[in-house]
Amino acid sequence: MGKGGGRPPGSPNKVTKAVREFFQEIIDGEEWQGKAKERLLDGKAGRLEEIAVYYAAGGKPREQVDVGADESLAKLMLLALKGGDKK
Repeated sequence: MGKGGGRPPGSPNKVTKAVREFFQEIIDGEEWQGKAKERLLDGKAGRLEEIAVYYAAGGKPREQVDVGADESLAKLMLLALKGGDKK
């Protein structure tokens, strides 16, 4: 255990587990699934629904940006702020 206490390295975070279980219970429900499908197909699903699915599935997938030799830090930061793909 490190200085100052806390949970030991590698032990699960209890809050994260509770949040994951909460969202799993919601998205496993038939009512939510039917309404979510409608919202997704209509393009009206909100950001919270996206986050709920991430938590229920175990976390948001990591995003990667390939950095070439000709890329500047400023260009990469602008790209990240715009949320676009580097293509």
